[in-house]
Amino acid sequence: MRGGVGKSTLSFNLAYELAGKRSLLVADLCAQCNMTETLMPDESPEIDIIQALQPVLLGPAFGRAPSTLTYKVSRYCDAFHGQKDCRLIPGSAEMFAFPSTLYQQLQIANAQGRPQVVNSLLESLKTVLDDEANNIGAEGILMDTSPFYAGGTHLVLQPGFCDQLSCSFTVWRW
Repeated sequence: MRGGVGKSTLSFNLAYELAGKRSLLVADLCAQCNMTETLMPDESPEIDIIQALQPVLLGPAFGRAPSTLTYKVSRYCDAFHGQKDCRLIPGSAEMFAFPSTLYQQLQIANAQGRPQVVNSLLESLKTVLDDEANNIGAEGILMDTSPFYAGGTHLVLQPGFCDQLSCSFTVWRW
C-alpha cells in the first residue's frame, strides 16, 4: 500500500482490539515511527527495532541485541489501560535503510554460495520478533510497516496459514 492511506491508524486500531482479547507484541517497522509516536507520545525510547536487527544482519561489530526490546503500552497510552498485556518495539528513523542493508547482505551470501546464510538473513526479522514474543509471553505479533521498501522490493511475503491473531508467511525472492 502507498503512504497516507491509514496503515498506521488501522494498525493502532487492530492493536487495541487484539489487546482486548490476548497479549500482543506490536513492532513499529516504519522509519516514520507513527505507531511509536501514537503509543508512546512525547517519549524518546532508548531501545528500538534497529538495535535488535543490526547485530543480526551486520554482526557483532554492531553490538549485541538488547535483552529486552519492549515497552508496556499501557504506561504511555491511556487507551490501553484495562487491555491485556500489549508491548511495543519502538520504531527507528534508521529503518529507512533496512531493506537496502538486508539486500546487500543477501547479495554477499548469495555470491558466496551460502544458502543457509541467505535463509537466516531472510528469517532475521521473524526470528527477532518471535524471540521477543516468546520472552514476553505474547500470543500475537502485529507489525506496522513502511510502504517504501527500496532495495527490499525483490521480497514478497505470501500469507500461509492465518487465524484470528496471526499469519505465517513464506518469503519469496525473484
